[in-house]
Amino acid sequence: MLTRTIPFHLKTTKNSLLRNLHYIVIAKDYPNGLEKRLAARPAHLERTKQSKATGKVLMGGATFNDQSEMNGSIMLMDAASADEIEAYLVEDPYVKGSVWKSWEIIPFKLAGISPYLK
Repeated sequence: MLTRTIPFHLKTTKNSLLRNLHYIVIAKDYPNGLEKRLAARPAHLERTKQSKATGKVLMGGATFNDQSEMNGSIMLMDAASADEIEAYLVEDPYVKGSVWKSWEIIPFKLAGISPYLK
């Protein structure tokens, strides 16, 4: 069963600290899903490359287990809301290909030291 977590929505916040946020996505794969991941990987990477060119995906990569096998993904994304990130994720080849079992979307404020800061 696919599970998703969005800690809170930021559409109407008046707190200036919560404006101009980015989002960290932590996605976890289904157990024993390496074959499905590898099958969906070219389409996922092509989509991610296109999204990086438009500025939606700032960076990302695979996570690994103790056996050095890919078992999830982490991405830093730019969007107007967590709902926008959610809409993006449900269309990802890793979701459509039953690779990601779950994900968490975490609001994140980039510090001024980041090379990705706008």
